[in-house]
Amino acid sequence: MDQITLLIAAFGSVSVVLLSPPRALAAYVGVLVWYPSYLTVQVGTIDLSVSRIVITVFLLRCITSPCLRTRFTRDALDIWVLASLLIGMTAYYLANPSSRSFENRLGFFTDTAFVYVCFRLAIHDRASFVLFVKLTAVIVAALALVGLAEAVSFRHYFAWLKAYRRWRTPGPEMVEAIPEGRWGFVRACGPFGHPIMFGITFAMFLPLVCMLRREKGLWRYATWVLAGLLAIGALSSMSSGPWVMLIAVLFFLALKRWRQWFKHLVIGALVLILLVSIVSNRPFYHVLFSFANPLGGAGWHRARLIDAAIDTVGQWWLAGFGGRDPGWGRYVGMAWTDITNHYLLI
Repeated sequence: MDQITLLIAAFGSVSVVLLSPPRALAAYVGVLVWYPSYLTVQVGTIDLSVSRIVITVFLLRCITSPCLRTRFTRDALDIWVLASLLIGMTAYYLANPSSRSFENRLGFFTDTAFVYVCFRLAIHDRASFVLFVKLTAVIVAALALVGLAEAVSFRHYFAWLKAYRRWRTPGPEMVEAIPEGRWGFVRACGPFGHPIMFGITFAMFLPLVCMLRREKGLWRYATWVLAGLLAIGALSSMSSGPWVMLIAVLFFLALKRWRQWFKHLVIGALVLILLVSIVSNRPFYHVLFSFANPLGGAGWHRARLIDAAIDTVGQWWLAGFGGRDPGWGRYVGMAWTDITNHYLLI
């Protein structure tokens, strides 16, 4: 599998060197979402994924291109984004200082800062941005069809590749595991490691695709087909996280048309939170996770973990727990902290 991974990485690297910057950026997105990130090439103690190799090559191309550099204009957003990434890396390392933590955060920096810098250098006007969105929309919509096929066929088409993951011992149980079903469908995950990550990918790209409705000709009508496919892709995960994210995206897309109501909605939401907390005599998020979780799942875990975070804020407010289990499992009656709340650990 290393040879195949290197071959895909070489193909992606050549693509981002030869294609125009917007097309190269779309090619990177294609590699990112279509080739499993858990298939890596090991160099010493470092695992290099295809996406990291490709984005590094693209970054070198961008920073060595006089044409791209001269068109770049730094703004305040660049400083805020890069500063937040550096602070996140530093806090993680302070909480768990080790060579492994350094490698972990270095990979995080590659996946975030490299991509951000490449985007800022490659996309310099509306035409280049629209071209990138069009290509990305087709790439992600095609992946949504895979999610739909998995959901109705009760098969994970990429599952056999998990046997080649380096950070777990390969075994037949990783390939032959029965996909988890919900409401007559299977939780699709495509080339991703988990259905939640698979589903939120489509919700994340949906606002970009909806931007194409302002284009002329065929793309104006194709936007609704592509947007529908992305919505189906998010739903195919059969997970409340992507479903709620999809609802939120659609809500804010609709709100964009009535911007004048945004301030009133924020004030109304704050008043509602206050009234619910007073009437129920408990924190608002307890009520939220008790009644606003119609899909089931671990909503009540999250409410109790928020309690744990508040009760122990003095232990983690500066640098977190460095990815280690803080021992909040007792708040939810378990010996460990629910991994679905990994964001709280970090």
